[in-house]
Amino acid sequence: AGRQLDAFLKPDSKIPALSTASGTVAKTLKVGTQVKRGTASAHITVAGATAPSVVPSPCDGVISELVVSEGDAVQKGAPIMMVQSNSLHHFLAELRRVPYVSCSPEPSLIRQDAPPPAVVP
Repeated sequence: AGRQLDAFLKPDSKIPALSTASGTVAKTLKVGTQVKRGTASAHITVAGATAPSVVPSPCDGVISELVVSEGDAVQKGAPIMMVQSNSLHHFLAELRRVPYVSCSPEPSLIRQDAPPPAVVP
């Protein structure tokens, strides 16, 4: 028997980027900066460590709020910033994880004789 997949496009949401270590916030990206999931959005200086700990972005989106400032002390797991997720990108990324789901329209489904889209003055 086949399996039915229900997918919903959620409204954009804010997702926290969490500290990866206890230490001092050394550097953060600015509010309004676009980020990709997994890219460095902040650095935490840890006493005795040779390199700072990197805080990755939790999703594709835009940094909407800084919860802490550079120079603030933070504990591991504390929110550093909020990232406004791009729901459409997140939705497509989640669909791509499902086996046998294509996120591209089949060329045969695209009408070649379709009229051009209307232009609103």
